[in-house]
Amino acid sequence: MTTTPKIKLTKAMRGEFVASVLADIKDKIDHDAIIKMVTDEALAALPKNIRALWEDIATRRFVAITSVHLASLRRSRPTYRGPKDTYHEPYVYIGSVQVPGYQGWEPSLKLKDRVLKMQQDLEAVLDAKEDLAERLPAMVATCKTVDDLEDMFPLLTKYIPKPVVVPRALVPAVQIKDTMAQLRKLGVPPKVEAVAA
Repeated sequence: MTTTPKIKLTKAMRGEFVASVLADIKDKIDHDAIIKMVTDEALAALPKNIRALWEDIATRRFVAITSVHLASLRRSRPTYRGPKDTYHEPYVYIGSVQVPGYQGWEPSLKLKDRVLKMQQDLEAVLDAKEDLAERLPAMVATCKTVDDLEDMFPLLTKYIPKPVVVPRALVPAVQIKDTMAQLRKLGVPPKVEAVAA
């Protein structure tokens, strides 16, 4: 019975595994959803005839636009590039939104609380991702083979990169025979003379 040889994990494969896992974590706020929520509420606050002007593309430009500032937070988001290569890139949450309406219009407390909750949830995800970016590489480094990694993280096997197999080029038998003949003429490998007993 033959056993399948274990595939050795390379440094590049470990780094690719960690990067793929971390890249799959949703760490962005849905700006479009927030803009839609704020815009819908702003439109609902407008008089019906002004709302009709906004809904008609031809007359939309006649409706005043106001800037609504939502609580914004600024922090760095870790981006994992490979072993010992984690850096931080700037990450800004939603700030101001341009909406149709009169100057000084403010979104409801309910909407502000909802946006703040989305930001706090994302903050927790970013903290957890940062923690994983520090812990995961060390755990993966203890795995020597693909089997070891699959045993440690059976639910994450889809992130394990497939090893690149470089096929060995086939050399015609005639060329090998001619090369060996030429080497023998040149004394390679050297002949070993039998020692008389």
